[in-house]
Amino acid sequence: AALLAGGWLLSLDARLGLSVLGPLLLAAALPWLARVRAAELAREEARVAREHGAALLDALSASADGAARLWAPRLDALNGQLRRVTRAQGHLQTGLTLGREALFALSFTLVLTRGLALVEVGALGGAWLAAVVLLAAASFDALTPLALVPGAHAAAQAAQERDAELSDVQPAVTDPDHPLALPPGPVPLTLDGVGLTRGGRELLRGVTLPLPPGARVAVTGPSGAGKSTLLGLISRDLDPTAGRVTLGGTDLRALALADLRARLSLHEQDAPLLDGTVEENLRLGDPHAPPGRLRALLDDLGLADLPLDTWVGEGGTRLSGGQRARVSLARALLKRSDVLLLDEPTAHLDPDTEARVLRVLGRECAGRTLLLVTHRPAPLALADQVYRLQDGHLHPLPATRKKVI
Repeated sequence: AALLAGGWLLSLDARLGLSVLGPLLLAAALPWLARVRAAELAREEARVAREHGAALLDALSASADGAARLWAPRLDALNGQLRRVTRAQGHLQTGLTLGREALFALSFTLVLTRGLALVEVGALGGAWLAAVVLLAAASFDALTPLALVPGAHAAAQAAQERDAELSDVQPAVTDPDHPLALPPGPVPLTLDGVGLTRGGRELLRGVTLPLPPGARVAVTGPSGAGKSTLLGLISRDLDPTAGRVTLGGTDLRALALADLRARLSLHEQDAPLLDGTVEENLRLGDPHAPPGRLRALLDDLGLADLPLDTWVGEGGTRLSGGQRARVSLARALLKRSDVLLLDEPTAHLDPDTEARVLRVLGRECAGRTLLLVTHRPAPLALADQVYRLQDGHLHPLPATRKKVI
């Protein structure tokens, strides 16, 4: 429409038409001239955002071991890169806007200069001059969305490239082609000479830990020692770089993930919950549990004031830390598994509530293998054997007289 109007202006007066069309075409060309820079910035933004997301996930997964501080410099550097890219994109958009406005000002000046000259000689009426000015302004306004095209196009290209990259990525943990079957009933779980290196950091060195059926073992140690990583190896969220983890004498890597995880019940320290009700989250542990069983377990854990139909929010954000942890713990206890893996089961709890929760754990763990990770001393009373993980090595602690909880 702008080009048709420009053609009409050219037929009316060539100089008047060029006063609109010349700057207008230059303004339309600005986004095309900026396309290379916009593409570079969009790709850089996608790359840094991807690295930032990966680093943040690593930091969150490491936080249970107190290792998140190791990621702080990396996250700060990536945040700085994201800010620089965002500023550069803002400067580019500002430049395109200023360029378009400058060309509009030039066109406006040229149109008025030539138009007034035509009005003075009677070749153009004042109303027509006003129409030409409005036409020029409308034409430049119509170009405004063009400034967004290079960035959007570059972002779409970056997304396509990322999609192609992801299609080629292989998951870190996969099912074997021909999984072996597990025998029925409780079977021994063993870490045999396990070593693990992540991000150039050796977390575990030659860790051996036998867990016969019904064993109760606790692991303690300093933050960042790799205690939570032990649980991740058993649940096969990651595989060891040395040694092996076996269930019933079979390497976990030879088992189907579904078969392995059916034998395990895991409570994680950050206690992730799905966006739904308390009852829906609990039924992930036991879909067939009667409501009375769910209600009684919550009551025993000190959550009598938490209705089953309470909406927990995404990740459990509508609950307090202590409530979220106990709902996650209840879900783990409800699952009919042979092995319980508990990561900081009494985190966020006051001493009285902790004692109450430990009594429930003592009851619910009967007949099951228990491996718990904790910084706190009270949960150690549940264990028959306590180990300390430090500098990548697992050291058994001498047996001590425990207070019965």
